[in-house]
Amino acid sequence: MPRRHRITSATDHERIIEAYRAEQDFLVVAAALGVHRTTAYSIVRVYQRENRVEVAHAGGRHKIIDNETLDLIVMLLEVNPMMTLREIKEEVMDIFPTKPHFSEVTLSRYLEGELISLKMSRDSPAERNSPAVKEARHAYATWMLATGLQQQLVYIDETGFNLWNKRTYGRARRGERVHRAVGGQRGRNTTVIAAIAEHCRILYHEIHYGSVTKEVFSDFIASLAAIKSETQDPYLF
Repeated sequence: MPRRHRITSATDHERIIEAYRAEQDFLVVAAALGVHRTTAYSIVRVYQRENRVEVAHAGGRHKIIDNETLDLIVMLLEVNPMMTLREIKEEVMDIFPTKPHFSEVTLSRYLEGELISLKMSRDSPAERNSPAVKEARHAYATWMLATGLQQQLVYIDETGFNLWNKRTYGRARRGERVHRAVGGQRGRNTTVIAAIAEHCRILYHEIHYGSVTKEVFSDFIASLAAIKSETQDPYLF
C-alpha cells in the first residue's frame, strides 16, 4: 500500500526550527517526532530563505473577507446599524479599493459568522446619550441622593393596553393554514396613569381611552395635587 501523506503540525515545525537555532541535530528531533528527513530539510530551508516558522497555507479556500475588512464592517454597523448590504459593500470598496471584491451573499454569510443578524429596529431618542442629557441625569442623581431620599416620593407613570385580545395559535391539517375571521375594529386603546408612593401604595390613578395628551396629563397632576393638599403627609412629586 502506498504511504499516506502525513501533515506536519505547527508544533513540530517550531520544534525542528528551535533545534536548528540551537545548533542541535534537527534530524534527530525530526525522527523523534515522526517527521521524514526530507520534510525536515524542507522546513529548515524555508526558514533560512524566508525566516518563516509558521506553517504555510496548505490549500482550501482563501478568506474573501479578511480580518481587517471584517473589523471595518463591524465598526460601520456599530456607527449605523441601518446600513444595507449594498451600502456596506460600497463603503468597504471605497476605503479598501485594492481588496478582493465580494458579493452581498458573501457579506451576509460573514456577518452571520460574527453573530450579526437582521433584526427589527426600535426607535430611540436621538439625544438620549447627549452631553446635555447626561449632565441632567447627573444633576438629578445628585439631588436625589442629597435631598430626594429624605422625603416621601411619588412616582408617576403611564402605560397603554389594548382591550382587543386574540389567540395566535390554532390547529389545521398539515400543509394548510389556520385562518381566523376578524372584524375591522380591534378594540380601543386604554391608557392607565398612576401615582405610586413608597411602600407600593397607589395614591391616585386614572383610566383614559386613547393616548395621553399634554392636557390629560395636566389634569391628572391637578387632581393629584388636590389629593395631596387633603393629606398631611409631605409627599413630593
